[in-house]
Amino acid sequence: MKLSKKPKKQTMILEETISTFTSIMKWAKLLGALPFRWNEKKRRIYVTKSYFALGRFALIVYGWLVYLGSLLYVLIYAYLENIQLYMYTRFVVILVGGLLPVMLLISNILKEQEIKSWVNSVLKFESWFSASFLKLEKSEPIPIAKSISSALRIAVLCCKSYGMAVFTFAVTFPYEPFFVLTHLPLEFRHSIFALGHACSAAIFIFALGTAIIYNLGIFLLFAVVIYGVLNELESSPKNRYRSHGYLRISENTRLAYRSLSLLWIIMTDWIRPFVMPVQTLIVRSVQICNFVVIKYRMDITALDIPLMVGYSVIFGTGWLGIMGMAGSFTKSSRRVLRSFKNIGPISSVV
Repeated sequence: MKLSKKPKKQTMILEETISTFTSIMKWAKLLGALPFRWNEKKRRIYVTKSYFALGRFALIVYGWLVYLGSLLYVLIYAYLENIQLYMYTRFVVILVGGLLPVMLLISNILKEQEIKSWVNSVLKFESWFSASFLKLEKSEPIPIAKSISSALRIAVLCCKSYGMAVFTFAVTFPYEPFFVLTHLPLEFRHSIFALGHACSAAIFIFALGTAIIYNLGIFLLFAVVIYGVLNELESSPKNRYRSHGYLRISENTRLAYRSLSLLWIIMTDWIRPFVMPVQTLIVRSVQICNFVVIKYRMDITALDIPLMVGYSVIFGTGWLGIMGMAGSFTKSSRRVLRSFKNIGPISSVV
């Protein structure tokens, strides 16, 4: 007599919701150094005991507070002193740029699962709408759910592209906010602005070098995909395949299509903000150094150091998040490369 299997433990949390929550914790940890972890088996949250992770989290929280505090101060001062529209423009540009990690978090949550299933499971939209209005069977698709899915995809894409462009503009031109200081009284011209942006410029140069290496990897992946497709086509005359062939033509075509789609998304979404002249970076770095030396060589004190760290850490977090996204792409590139691991010399078919 066969033993009956143990009934699965019932839970009020849907599997799709758990997966979505897992992705939230994953991307929050990547972009914000969140010290919390999600245990999928036990389905509970716990706090890491790593002092490094907790210290990094405290640094980033401190950076956000200093960052938002400085923006609030600029806005209040511009309102009270009736400064020109330029102050408000800089405030909006830097604020929206600082919200890029949040936009990336939302976009990756929505892309983790199919948008339609995410809407159906978390918001329970389909069952409620069917039972209340349409009187449809569960298996029938609901047009309005697809419309909501499409609208969400378009909104996420627009937010991500706009946030990336604004954030890149704010960090690529680190000396731009210095013009704001010319409108402030002398007692408010603090070295935190100059040295904070100098730190962000150094982080940007480091991120640019990483992005160049990342771009070379993408083009290498693209070349490997094209080579694999051509090799398969040329080594398979008369629709006959080698017994040790690594992929069929249909699979190759599908793989090439996915790779080209992925390459197009990366080209339009990630790489474009990094493509800029190195000469411009060098010139602006020299301008920053000159500004720091001339304007603030007598004003730097020991109290400025924690403020400088707090003001610049938010920019570093954004760039580290972007580099983390680049690292996540290498996983998919490894899978493609594994698909072509059996590539050999072109041989005829017997």
